[in-house]
Amino acid sequence: LLCEILKGKGIDFCIETFYSGEMLLSYIKEEVGTFDLFLLDIFMKELNGADMTFVFICAALVMFMIPGLALFYGGMVKSKNVLSTTLHSYAALIVISLQWIIVGYSLAFGPDIKGLIGNLDFVFFNNVTALPNTLYSSTIPQLLFAGFQMMFAMITAPVISGSFAERMRFPAFLIFIVLWSTLVYDPIAYWVWADGGWLRNLGVQDFAGGLCSRN
Repeated sequence: LLCEILKGKGIDFCIETFYSGEMLLSYIKEEVGTFDLFLLDIFMKELNGADMTFVFICAALVMFMIPGLALFYGGMVKSKNVLSTTLHSYAALIVISLQWIIVGYSLAFGPDIKGLIGNLDFVFFNNVTALPNTLYSSTIPQLLFAGFQMMFAMITAPVISGSFAERMRFPAFLIFIVLWSTLVYDPIAYWVWADGGWLRNLGVQDFAGGLCSRN
């Protein structure tokens, strides 16, 4: 529908060329000089309240797993190490959420670089707005999609911490999870879930994060 409207205004292109509604509107503004507000309305009317509510609840439930994991690992170590082990999970929540906003989301879901990794178009959540990213969902905002995916990146780092509980210093743990998330999780997430990822192009499907979170 949007393509037809724009063609009627003398703009001829395929909407798939753009990675988000925000990029599309920016293009129209730059090339045409102005754009009608009803174009924005077209995007917003595609959003579905039920879909947004469901994804938001799912994201919250995944986040609630982090304190549960902290209690689980805390109960497996000596009493003197309970606090530090528990802190691993909560620290990962903060550190990986920042990593995801700064560069992780862009590497995992940014525009394709030879099927291996995303580019840097979404660093610091640039171009990530309330408009949907039609490559992944046309019924929820890209910002909500990015937040949902962030929950899986955050829960993965604490899961790893159980393998070296009581045996790694806290500063080393922080450095490790940032490097691991950037160099391991984000590329694999791109391969499996992102549009253009080479595993996805081979037909691989991962509905629960088993390939990314348990690699």
